[in-house]
Amino acid sequence: TFNILKRKNIIRTFIKNNNDDKEREHYNLREKANKDRVSALEKAREDGEKNKAIEIAKTSFSQGLDIKTISMITGLSIKEIEKLR
Repeated sequence: TFNILKRKNIIRTFIKNNNDDKEREHYNLREKANKDRVSALEKAREDGEKNKAIEIAKTSFSQGLDIKTISMITGLSIKEIEKLR
C-alpha cells in the first residue's frame, strides 16, 4: 500500500504542477469532489451516532434512568436530553 500511496502522491504532484490549465482545473475539480464525498460520509456517520445516542436516551428514559446517567451513557448534554422528554 505504501507504493500505491507514493505513486498517487507523485501523480498528484505532477498534475498539480503541470502547466496545462485544463489538466490542472480537471485535477482541482476531482480533488474537490473527493473532499466533498469524504465530508458527506463523515457528516452521515456523525448524524448516525447522534441518532443512536438519542434512541438510547429515549430507551433509558423509559427504563427510569436519571438524566445525569443518561448523559454519561450517551454523551448527550443534559439540555439535549431534557428536550427529548
